[in-house]
Amino acid sequence: MAKKKRPELPEGFPEYLVSQETLMHYFDKPIGRTTFFKLANEGKIVRMEGIQGLYKLNISLLRMGLQPTRDLPAQAAKTAKALKAEEDEKALHLALWLLAEDAIHTPPFLVVDEVVSPELQQRAKFFADAHGPNLETLTTTEERRSYVDGVLIAAHWDLHPPE
Repeated sequence: MAKKKRPELPEGFPEYLVSQETLMHYFDKPIGRTTFFKLANEGKIVRMEGIQGLYKLNISLLRMGLQPTRDLPAQAAKTAKALKAEEDEKALHLALWLLAEDAIHTPPFLVVDEVVSPELQQRAKFFADAHGPNLETLTTTEERRSYVDGVLIAAHWDLHPPE
């Protein structure tokens, strides 16, 4: 009987080395430890040779009959809702920084990216229009800082409610 040919990674798909925990939680419904090791023993989950505790994500996905991913595992796991919340937080931070530079640090993503997309600019304008009148009434840096802190904390809890 001929051996089955192992699937190969298509061109353009990088291989990611991930921990057992990351691979177990990669799926919508995380797989259990027993299932994980059963799949590893069957050769469907591929260990990285020479490095204990790391597994090849895309080859393992192919061997399980799934599509490989071009995204990093952390990015692929983010839901559309989480990505929108992240973008809203960036836009709010940018808007508050533009309105009250004296009360807030430069947004970290601006230091790294230095480019703001048109979508982010539009969303920041929306937040600036909403918070600008309130900030104009505050006269001291302390008042403005307190307002900005309160808005950012409230937005964080609104966008990322505890599960």
